[in-house]
Amino acid sequence: MTMPVEKDLGGIPSILIVEQDGQMANLLANILAAGDREIHLALGGKQALSVIEKKTIALILLNLTLPDMDGRNFLLILRERSETAGIPVMILSGLGGSKPKAECFALGADAYFEKPIAPEVLKAAVSARLNKSMEMRRESRQDALTGLPNRAAFCESFQRALATIRRNKEPLSLGLLDFDLLRRINDALGHVSGDAALRHAARAFYNSLRRSDYLARWGGDEFVILFPNTTVNGAYNALEKMFTALALSPFRSQDSRPVPLSFSAGLVAVHAASTLESIIGEADQYLFIAKSSGRGRLVSEGENANLPQQKILLVERDPNILEDISKSLKKDGFLIHPCSNGKQALENINSQDYSLILIDLGLESDSSLIREVRQLRGY
Repeated sequence: MTMPVEKDLGGIPSILIVEQDGQMANLLANILAAGDREIHLALGGKQALSVIEKKTIALILLNLTLPDMDGRNFLLILRERSETAGIPVMILSGLGGSKPKAECFALGADAYFEKPIAPEVLKAAVSARLNKSMEMRRESRQDALTGLPNRAAFCESFQRALATIRRNKEPLSLGLLDFDLLRRINDALGHVSGDAALRHAARAFYNSLRRSDYLARWGGDEFVILFPNTTVNGAYNALEKMFTALALSPFRSQDSRPVPLSFSAGLVAVHAASTLESIIGEADQYLFIAKSSGRGRLVSEGENANLPQQKILLVERDPNILEDISKSLKKDGFLIHPCSNGKQALENINSQDYSLILIDLGLESDSSLIREVRQLRGY
């Protein structure tokens, strides 16, 4: 199955022409205009950087002579930034000779053409470079199993969405979801069926979301979704539709038996001051609560206070580490039962129900006993 991800990976490719002469910029735009691409113009380096912040650019045509900076400095800025380092740059310059060419190639330029250049040559060079760029971009940003955007693609989309809410003050929500007990499908039917189940669910999710929503595979059994211009309540309703989509289109094993699928999710609102790390961490906390309080649940910020406190058994032989981890987890609202050895941990397991057990693998034989009990009790 190939997931239709054109919208997720940036839609049709965009070319940015960075040229100080407005007439020349328009001439180049007319030469390169086609229905399968977008053309953006910038009359200086600063304006070009502003365009790149707002748009996904697949190729840049750069004049070395700009009103606000040297084109080589602009190229250096691009290559020093992780989010722009991979954008192909073709130089179109009136500067001849080997020195400017050598400098540009040393700074990471992909091609160098001296003006004037024949329109047919320019069109052919741009088309070839654009096709190669888009194929490489797709391969590097597409999840091979589901066909959805991968984590790298999502990180880029998140930064663009964050820039949008900072400008327009629109609501933005994020959902982090994880499949419930997918491991049982792998154990019972094999990993081929487990992979097929993920692909089936990805297709159902994709078809139930709006075109503006951004669904990506975060890793393993986890998916992440951005809901532009949507409150947490609206995102909650969208995830409920995804539950319905799975129910209406059940996954079937190789012998055509229906195999039920469900997921748990954590939902958070993204704010202008948010970072990807902080917002994923917050969503992951709610996801943990959802899974440990019954699975098949959606948990958001507003629900957190109404849920029971989760108990964690922490087994760690180093007293300092034990204290530090306990304090950190307590700040997040968890009830911690600390243990320094396997015997004490086993006594707690036999007398208490825990949402999670964290084990120091350095306990050697003790840790093997604890893992055995975890399997027996389903932890």
